[in-house]
Amino acid sequence: MREETRNAVQACLDALNTTHTAEEHDRASIPPYPFPHAVVAHRAVVLAEIERLRHDGRTDRTSMSGLTTWAEPWTSLADRLPNAHLRHFFDQALPLLFIAGDMPPAEFETALGRAPSDFIRNNLRGHLVHALLTREDDVAGAERVSDTLEPISGQDTRFIGHRLIADWHARQGDTTGFFARWPRLAAGRERHHMGELKVILVESAAREHGWQAALAATDDKRLGPAYRRRAFSPLAEDGEVEQLTTLFSSPEGTGLLNELDELTVLTYALHAKAQRTGTAAHEPFTRILHRIIAIEPSPKQTMRLRDGMMWHLWPAYPDADTLTLARKAVRTPHIKRELKTLHPDIARPDEDTGSTSVRGR
Repeated sequence: MREETRNAVQACLDALNTTHTAEEHDRASIPPYPFPHAVVAHRAVVLAEIERLRHDGRTDRTSMSGLTTWAEPWTSLADRLPNAHLRHFFDQALPLLFIAGDMPPAEFETALGRAPSDFIRNNLRGHLVHALLTREDDVAGAERVSDTLEPISGQDTRFIGHRLIADWHARQGDTTGFFARWPRLAAGRERHHMGELKVILVESAAREHGWQAALAATDDKRLGPAYRRRAFSPLAEDGEVEQLTTLFSSPEGTGLLNELDELTVLTYALHAKAQRTGTAAHEPFTRILHRIIAIEPSPKQTMRLRDGMMWHLWPAYPDADTLTLARKAVRTPHIKRELKTLHPDIARPDEDTGSTSVRGR
């Protein structure tokens, strides 16, 4: 790490620990959001170092903290920094300096201890956990740091760090490593985030080990049947329509998924294939569309899923007749309004000549 990075980290910490008057806080909260005079120089030091790191630092890295499943590129984080207000500028700058400036993890851990609030310290610890995993493969170190997350408003937050570790295992399709830390994940809290981790685990297991292994993982009650269709997401994302239709109609594949889940997978595959190839064919599209239309549109949740599939098929409609058929079957008003024209950039079989043409109407 260069001395300029260390100086910028020190500037952040000094600024964070500077006391401002109520009047200064008020002025900093309204346009043009002026920084108090006492930290203007600190801000300049930080911005100068961020600009240097754009050219000389490890800007190819990503980072994440907290209850998220999206590791954001360093450049995106850095692009937003100049517009950050006093309240967030310096605590947002610290992980940027750490990530791109090759600051040793131990030194960053010592530095973050000087941050003035438990919320800021915990956020910085999350970035440290992510770096220990992605840069060092140091699971033990990440576990230790996770256990140092401080309670917020009396609530234990250590599970947040351990979910970052679970995310790391999930992205490798490592079901054993993921489930091994289950007791530390507080699975009953922030259930939406927990659901996202489960999706990542099953889809990554399918990519790394095949759909059979991913499907077997869903037999664990901590996942369950709601995640079975995710075992086929990689095939759907690759537009493998023929492989999926062959599988689902084979003795091996029949009954692996219920009708709604199977059609959801096939819908995504048709969409992806049309987008990838720039073409749309009548079969197996028409057979799949008729199966979707045949779904009983009740209760309302099923109707939404059914109509959503017909909307998601849009790039793959092979002709105006099938589009009209779907539009008549749709119950959801805004989807019915949207299914009026064919995708203008998709080539479709010409019924008269057998050639392909791009037609929209």
